[in-house]
Amino acid sequence: MIATADHESRRDERAVGPVAWPRLVVAACSGAMLALAYGLEPVWFAAWLGAIPLLVVAASLRLRSAAALGAVAGAVASVSLFGLHWNEAGPVDAVVLAFARSAQWAFVASAARVGSSMLPTGLGVLAAPIALGASEFLSNSAPSLGGVVVVVGHLHALPTHMLAALGGAPAAAFLVALVASFATVAFTPAQRTVRRVAVPLASRVGAFGGGCPRVKAARASTPRPGTTRRVAGDATTPGAIRRQSKGAAARRPSLRRARSEERR
Repeated sequence: MIATADHESRRDERAVGPVAWPRLVVAACSGAMLALAYGLEPVWFAAWLGAIPLLVVAASLRLRSAAALGAVAGAVASVSLFGLHWNEAGPVDAVVLAFARSAQWAFVASAARVGSSMLPTGLGVLAAPIALGASEFLSNSAPSLGGVVVVVGHLHALPTHMLAALGGAPAAAFLVALVASFATVAFTPAQRTVRRVAVPLASRVGAFGGGCPRVKAARASTPRPGTTRRVAGDATTPGAIRRQSKGAAARRPSLRRARSEERR
């Protein structure tokens, strides 16, 4: 029995012990998706998918290991803007902003670990979103560091912009992390409760699905570049330029006759 207990303890140690290479790969992939969400041309779905692998893995690790994985993901996520910060703000500020991003996601991963192990499911699912929203609130003094770029990446997602209009970038970041936290609870065997996850997750999907028809209608009403509507005083469209050239060609003979009569 002692040998069996030692074997189980060693197995548990490997399961929740130091960060292994597969977990580092998962953290790096999560950071790469977050880098796409934080870049100059953000990809909107990367913000929703980026945090899910990190939180799923961090929920079953020790607190220090979860923080280390979050730091790796944050460091990789800061690569997309590191060159810009280096050129515009200088090397010191670039390193400080990268460290701040790494510390931010280490804090979020630690909150996900605490929420999954020490809190009930109803409260634990809010731990990571609150941590990300609080960190975004603290980083509002540096817009390039905060979640403003996440909101910019959701220009066609009306519910996200409506929430950002009420609570700013921290509220949008809270919503993004909330979906990732629901997915973490659904994919973690120890916290898997389908009935508690299905209703909140379905409500979020329904909210975003309700905004899609309005987004399509707004896109359909937007004129295309080649068919710009005529506006008073607008002479920059191709049709207006052609009409002006035809009118100038028709006036040339009359102008020539007038000049010849003046010379006589």
